[in-house]
Amino acid sequence: MKLHIANLGAVKEATIDLSKKLIVFSGPNGTGKTYAAYVVYAVTNLKNKGLFFPSSGPDWRTLFDTGKEEKTIHAQDVYHFRKNEIERVCKEANNIFSVSEERRDEFFGDFQMDTCDSEEEFALEYHAKQISATINFGVEGFRVEKLPNSNKVIVEIQRQDIGLKEFNGFVHHALYGQVLARLAFSPITANTILPVERNSIYTFAKELSLRRQTLVDQMQAVANSMHSVQNENALVDLLFKRSVRYPEPIREALIVADDLTAISKIKGPYYSFAKDLEGDVLNGSVIIGKDGDVQFASNRAKTKKLSIYLSSSSVKTLSSLVIYLKHIAQPNDLIIIDEPELNLHPDNQILLARLFARLINKGLRLLISTHSDYIIRELNNLIMLSSKEPRVAEVAKEYGYQHDEHIAPDDIGAYLFHFKKSNSRTVIVEDIPVADNGFEVSTIEATIKSMNEVSEELFYNLRHGNRYNEQA
Repeated sequence: MKLHIANLGAVKEATIDLSKKLIVFSGPNGTGKTYAAYVVYAVTNLKNKGLFFPSSGPDWRTLFDTGKEEKTIHAQDVYHFRKNEIERVCKEANNIFSVSEERRDEFFGDFQMDTCDSEEEFALEYHAKQISATINFGVEGFRVEKLPNSNKVIVEIQRQDIGLKEFNGFVHHALYGQVLARLAFSPITANTILPVERNSIYTFAKELSLRRQTLVDQMQAVANSMHSVQNENALVDLLFKRSVRYPEPIREALIVADDLTAISKIKGPYYSFAKDLEGDVLNGSVIIGKDGDVQFASNRAKTKKLSIYLSSSSVKTLSSLVIYLKHIAQPNDLIIIDEPELNLHPDNQILLARLFARLINKGLRLLISTHSDYIIRELNNLIMLSSKEPRVAEVAKEYGYQHDEHIAPDDIGAYLFHFKKSNSRTVIVEDIPVADNGFEVSTIEATIKSMNEVSEELFYNLRHGNRYNEQA
């Protein structure tokens, strides 16, 4: 799926290919990379999509009795569901960025977004592909399978809370929309975002608690509205109104921080990758305490557990990724990381790039926004590692690369965000060609070249300047 974005802040337009396993945003500060990442997150966040979709489709109310049902879901219905959901994200853009509804038009009045495929193109692709996904309603679990070269979709109960049978009417409406969401945004089935504020989320989790802030907002709203509320339904609307105190990615991070005790009981399929990240980069272990607090135990002093706020900046920055990989991540999740290089020494940035390659080769998907020349250069090394040239394999072995630390050029999409001119207010987003030897971020290369020229000139004059002055 290619997502076309127009008039998003300074970004005039951009087309992002979300089918790529690894997407790289790069460019100078203030060019809209974080805006674009937030929008991609909102579009691919499937948790609440279609929960109350007006259902004229299959009836799922007998699913609790049968345990497994096969339905026909046509491409036209999926395509229009996706279109409507993307339009909804556009209309609610102010909530993504925590902008008041009164100022929505000021910031996002011209914002537009759509996919690049026609209904006919989508139908051909949809009919041919096989789709597998999981839907969770609390402890309730459903497996969704779309058969290849068919419009048949099988939904099967994986886990069942008997008490939810009483709400099969709710499941009927909510499940259809959630099934459509998995079909519409395939291969992405879930996502998470690690914003630059992640180094503070667990440090100040208690103070920033989303539940506490939401309760305060709701109580204030009720108090301010007591004289104007006419019926109980209006009060219910107030109580279920979500807080917009924080941008959506920060709200989602705070929800995870609130639920760490429950999350810690789950051991996910990427647990071993998290352990590698802890061992190779952090040299210790990120631990969730009994009260849901995050701690760190260094390999140099394993019996001493430090609170997250006493731990190093690298631990604060990477703890959210460690916890996600240990307990939450599932195949085809999209992980969006804003500036993964934060607080990391260059050697650890390189190790992180190598971990990214291993993750995408094991079924995860990544979008990173980076200024790091070390990460980009190492990604280029990993792209070259995918070559079938015999000598490349020998070099990989010589330098200790693992067999799954490679990236095929076709699996990566790279984008340069930059102003066309120094005095321009409009950002251009260009596709960066990815060849068998990698890709080049021109703005970073230009800065490095300029620095090298200055250094060489200074060094030359430092060593030889007096001699030339004497000869002159």
